[in-house]
Amino acid sequence: MVHRCSWPENASWDKSDSAFKERYRIAIVSDPQLTDWYSYKQTGIALWLTEFYTDLFMRRSFRRLHNQLQPDAVLFLGDLMDGARDTMDPKLFAKNRDRFMETVFDSKNTAWNELPVVMDKDGSEQEEVVNDDSWLCGDLGAQRVTSMKSQGKEQKHLENDTTTTYDDICITGQFKQVTRIPADSNRRQAIRAAGKSLRLYVAGNHDYGFGDTLVREAMVRYKREFGSVNYEVHVGNHTLVVLDTLALSSSIPSIREESQEFLSKIGREGPLAPRILFTHVPLHRPETTYCGDVREAKQLILDSYGEQYQNMVNASLSREILRKIQPDMIFSGDDHDWCEIAHSAYGAITPEVTVPTFSFAQGIRQPGFVMLSLYNPEELVRNRELVLPTPGQGFPPPSWTGGVKMIKDSSTFAYEACMLPNQLSIYNGYIVLLARSDSSHVGQEANRSCKSCEKVRLADPLERCSVPTLACTSMHPNKT
Repeated sequence: MVHRCSWPENASWDKSDSAFKERYRIAIVSDPQLTDWYSYKQTGIALWLTEFYTDLFMRRSFRRLHNQLQPDAVLFLGDLMDGARDTMDPKLFAKNRDRFMETVFDSKNTAWNELPVVMDKDGSEQEEVVNDDSWLCGDLGAQRVTSMKSQGKEQKHLENDTTTTYDDICITGQFKQVTRIPADSNRRQAIRAAGKSLRLYVAGNHDYGFGDTLVREAMVRYKREFGSVNYEVHVGNHTLVVLDTLALSSSIPSIREESQEFLSKIGREGPLAPRILFTHVPLHRPETTYCGDVREAKQLILDSYGEQYQNMVNASLSREILRKIQPDMIFSGDDHDWCEIAHSAYGAITPEVTVPTFSFAQGIRQPGFVMLSLYNPEELVRNRELVLPTPGQGFPPPSWTGGVKMIKDSSTFAYEACMLPNQLSIYNGYIVLLARSDSSHVGQEANRSCKSCEKVRLADPLERCSVPTLACTSMHPNKT
């Protein structure tokens, strides 16, 4: 429950007031998957009720999260809407987008940026702004900051353009973006006091598909609405790296190109601060890898795939990602349940947490989110505690859980799960109470009718009674 949750802290961190102001705090919300026509193939009143109650739960949960915890940023870890990739009707998509942005997550009142802070340069005009100490550019070496402004041109619906073939739809954007993000602690405190937070987005397979079957029209639309799919931003002396492993998992060059170039760029540059990787699909691990006690389901994450999904990034690509990005921490989604493991590769330990879904309608009884605190006053480039011993001196297997606690206690970041109410059990309780109430009401009415009939029979044995004798007998077994 949100009222029981508080931002995690590492024991080694400075606890002074000035140090607390320097913490950067991120709420990670995964797989809200707004229910729609795609979810249960419903229509009419059934669809309306499903949408209403799932939206109501997430809206109330998010309001409590935002009001009580006051995060600097909220990062959505993919699968924003359940049927987005299959919704080609512009009006229906706009309806569900507005549900997400306004009805559930109240962007108009709580988002510092209603528009994406990271956009591909293609199709945008740039306005140069003088940099000051309260802003940091996404490109750490930049001396100037460029803000992106949409041209406001009416977008052409690709699905209605009969002259455009599927393969002609360009989904590749400019992977070197520049962003404007509040960095100064006083500025951030003022934003939080105004009830607002930065919004960042990661794409999921329900947003535009996976691999070779990725829906290009849906990806172009996603970029227009939620921003770039590959980007990095610098906050709290850490670098947040968002990687589109959906397109990166494709064998088709025109789909894979942008993500591959972004990954290569990150690898060439090397880390300037501890990197935290966000990917919708979890990285590869053996199917027998234990996920920790918080996980609700007994089933572990399986290495399987199907139409428009894959449960893990494949093994070779996962190794490439770990080698090039060198992340100190990974957060993933997609599975809907909690999973906490650690990868060991290339001489380093990398924890990964799969974040549970924020919705009660996605296969688990108790949804939740993750609170992430960042504090790096020494401006470390890597966490020293994440370096492994040399092989032969306790070198662990590729994925294991033994080092997670040690990492959490001594790193520049701290994370904790915050679980939401078991709403299905609450609703089931209401149904049981309602059923008992109705049963009791029926019984009371029958009892009154039986007593009335008894009075009639005593007055006139020949008078007929409207209540069957069996009903009265069952309520008064000693009477015939």
